[in-house]
Amino acid sequence: MQCQKICNWEALQDRLQCEGWVVNSVVMDHATIGDGCSIQGSVICSHAQLQERVALRDCQVEAGYVVCGDEHKGETFARK
Repeated sequence: MQCQKICNWEALQDRLQCEGWVVNSVVMDHATIGDGCSIQGSVICSHAQLQERVALRDCQVEAGYVVCGDEHKGETFARK
């Protein structure tokens, strides 16, 4: 299944209900969250994308950045 754009909190809650979770985090408008993602203590900016099954803990994702891979802790994803 491809990632889908999440445009509001209710849609994010519905999508993550069985597939993943978000705890103590900020997910800005128009972020794209893949299936099975787990987000804790992180900030996901507008138009950022998380691929399927990404796990973030204490991370920051800049606007427009695409995060791939499995598990990330304490990382900042930004263009240099």
